[in-house]
Amino acid sequence: MVPITPNVNDNALLTLEEIIKSLPDELQEVARTWGPTIFDMGAHEVQAWVNLMLLGDYATAYATLLKRKGSAEIISMWTSLDMKWKEINLNNAEKIKAQRSIIMDILKACFSIGLALLPAGL
Repeated sequence: MVPITPNVNDNALLTLEEIIKSLPDELQEVARTWGPTIFDMGAHEVQAWVNLMLLGDYATAYATLLKRKGSAEIISMWTSLDMKWKEINLNNAEKIKAQRSIIMDILKACFSIGLALLPAGL
């Protein structure tokens, strides 16, 4: 691993893996994917990228990272994300179907109650 000098008081050198391990668990996978790309950037590139993030120009910041990745990496990442999206969409579709079924059952019960309350001649 290439050591970097983090912005800390003791000027200790940390490896990318040490930095990743210091992150919350849910961020570690993302850091392993993009950390090497950021490590390969020069100081001015990192500064420009951080500025994009701070300004809220996330699309340009993401495009900057993608340009540094190889085509095979981008295709692999896209394939992985596509599979995750399909799984999420399938789960959402099942949840929506269940919610609609529950709502219809509630409406049917309410309709029955409403019919029972109507005078017989209507």
